[in-house]
Amino acid sequence: MIRFDLYCEIGSAFFQEEYQDFTNTIWIEAKSIALNFKHKGQQVSMLRKLGQLLAQVKQWEKAEMVASLINDSEEKAIALQQLGHTLVQAQEWERAKTTLAKAEVAIYEVEESQKKTKIFYELILTLLQIQEWENVVRLIHNLKEDEVKADALRILGLALTKAKQQEDTHTIWIQAEAVAQAIDRSV
Repeated sequence: MIRFDLYCEIGSAFFQEEYQDFTNTIWIEAKSIALNFKHKGQQVSMLRKLGQLLAQVKQWEKAEMVASLINDSEEKAIALQQLGHTLVQAQEWERAKTTLAKAEVAIYEVEESQKKTKIFYELILTLLQIQEWENVVRLIHNLKEDEVKADALRILGLALTKAKQQEDTHTIWIQAEAVAQAIDRSV
């Protein structure tokens, strides 16, 4: 693990100093160390860290490739969703859409319902930032927990209102109200 941390730190330093040839070699070595690590939890942690470092230095393709190497479906989904969020923040819209679509696929592989819902919710929040209304609506309707669904509809309604999408806003508010009423009746 110390060797991995060393390679990550050297890779970041080399990248900042624009030593491209050395940087690629260092990232490859760090990835190799992570993949050969026996303890799966540590391996996942190392791959997530490497992916985050690559994203910080805007090595998007490498960051996505590293996230895709994660064998744990929950961790892979989180890594891809976070990379998608980072891409949105960097205004890399098309790349963000592609990465977020991969995150969605990975989320479906997560077995535990509450964890799946939490990651879907984070994905929805990221998609709202790039006004992917149709995808957001589709994902909200896939949510199983009514409280989370109602909150996601509320946030979508606010985002649509702010974006002046009047017709869509009205439909979403009606749906949010219906879910809220169902929750009230069940209490």
